[in-house]
Amino acid sequence: MGYSIAAWLAVRQRIPPWRFATAAAPPVTVLKPLCGAEHAIYECLRSFCEQDYSRFQIVFGVSNSDDAALAVVRRLQQEFPGRDLTIAIDARQHGSSPKVSNLVNMMALARYDYLVISDSDVRVTPDYLAKVVAPLHDPGVGIVTCCYRGWAGAGLWSLLGSMFINEWFMPSVSVAAMAGSRAFAFGASLPRRRFGALRLAPLVLVVLLLARGEALFFRVAMGG
Repeated sequence: MGYSIAAWLAVRQRIPPWRFATAAAPPVTVLKPLCGAEHAIYECLRSFCEQDYSRFQIVFGVSNSDDAALAVVRRLQQEFPGRDLTIAIDARQHGSSPKVSNLVNMMALARYDYLVISDSDVRVTPDYLAKVVAPLHDPGVGIVTCCYRGWAGAGLWSLLGSMFINEWFMPSVSVAAMAGSRAFAFGASLPRRRFGALRLAPLVLVVLLLARGEALFFRVAMGG
């Protein structure tokens, strides 16, 4: 009962948004590893193309030229000719995880030092980039995370999966945050910076943890 009350209070807390001048918004590279035409992939990827942000690049990565997700990306390139939408097709493997390999291969095309790693099934509002990049203006912030909601598609398992996220996982995150913990981040949406000569090493650390399916309960040691 005590935990239920704490969770009820935590999910109703409002975290004050970070503010910064639009002109000061740094350019951002969004890394989107893809594998196949997942459910609602067009709507999810399109939501990133519709960002209300001054300057950003999206790198879509696949391991082979026959991947069904490429048709969706090329459709978006036609619909958004003014956007910087780049495709990385690279079959090289770096370790045992296809997702890790995909991300490492995509890094060669990343133009900017502010990075957002985001899963292909994430759908966001137009102010997403502005919100998640703003905290990185604080030199004491090395990585940003954000809560998300599960969306139930057709079928019982999809419903149960979304209920797990919405009714247990996210409330537990809110309780931890209310208690003062900030030593965690979630791989579904992961904004961070690159740092000088260590530009690739921190990212590899992150994606290795992502490959293990963990929630990234760690502090970013490199770069603050």
